[in-house]
Amino acid sequence: MVKRLLQILILLPFLLCLSTCDLITALFSMSPFPGYLAQTVATTDMKAPVTEFLGDDYIHWESDVYVLRNPGGREAVFLVVRRDPGGQTVYAFDTSLNLEISQKVDNHNRLHLIEATTGDFVVGDVRFSEGPLPEDPLVVDSTPYPGLGMDFWDRQTFAYSGRNYAVWSSFDWLYCDEYNDSWVWLSPTGGASIDQGEERRLVGLGYEPDFSTYEDPILGAGITPVYLFVFGWDDSGWDEGFLYIIRTAAGEYPNPSYSIDLVADGLPTGKCSPKIRNVEDRYPVFYTRKGVVASTRTRGTFQLLQLDGQRIKNFYITSDDDDETSFDFDINGEYYYLFNENNLRLYKAATGF
Repeated sequence: MVKRLLQILILLPFLLCLSTCDLITALFSMSPFPGYLAQTVATTDMKAPVTEFLGDDYIHWESDVYVLRNPGGREAVFLVVRRDPGGQTVYAFDTSLNLEISQKVDNHNRLHLIEATTGDFVVGDVRFSEGPLPEDPLVVDSTPYPGLGMDFWDRQTFAYSGRNYAVWSSFDWLYCDEYNDSWVWLSPTGGASIDQGEERRLVGLGYEPDFSTYEDPILGAGITPVYLFVFGWDDSGWDEGFLYIIRTAAGEYPNPSYSIDLVADGLPTGKCSPKIRNVEDRYPVFYTRKGVVASTRTRGTFQLLQLDGQRIKNFYITSDDDDETSFDFDINGEYYYLFNENNLRLYKAATGF
């Protein structure tokens, strides 16, 4: 605590130059208490089920949190806990954090999307279906699932027009795989350059399915947007990360502008944001209808961005010492759901956007 106080005193002249909002964020980022505690509206203790799944015989374990909404408006929260060795368990919750069902699978992956033809929630090799009534809890679908496994470790996924898509990057190239409603691979993989002499990779994807009520100001009406979040290191050194936000249309996939460089050729038309500075890649980049969320170089502090890269605000989630967390945002940008791997609790917190 004394160390924190000394930090604040040393930085006080700088802090006084900030706006009120940024000043509050900067002060809270030095606090030993995580920001999500003050924003929490619900929490649930997952110690018993997670401890039972982990057991004693493992070397390492980790988690992911996903928030998904199906075409009917049903939103669900999924906690994935994976152990090495030992597979992973997917826990499904309603938005009040009531645990509805869980399922263990042998594979490790990060697959999560609304399936193209059924509208089911597909998370980590498990297909979750709705009951006949909106208030019915989710059930594990009895339909055999293909077990795509590690193929979906670092893929960003979405569904459109009866097809499931997995987008990923490798060595500064962007790729997309197309699957039918039975998850049979359909298309050969092409490539689009995302390289401008700087190391780059895909760190997130935003999919906006409801184009009847949402219109991208650049792509126009009747277009289903897919936003690519590309992270890179500046060519001036390895100590500064940056972000590009690239607009694409779902109808372009599985070959989105493979004949052009997405970044270089996107700039004149406004489909690619300018280079966004002060970005760190410790967490994914998240899409919400109120803005894009990216972590900053200040540990625990995040920024809300417009699609053109303009910063809306900074806000504070985790403390400097609170590294073991995973989280995701709902598409409306009203709440985020966070799992603390230290105390094994899942939190629902208001964003304040």
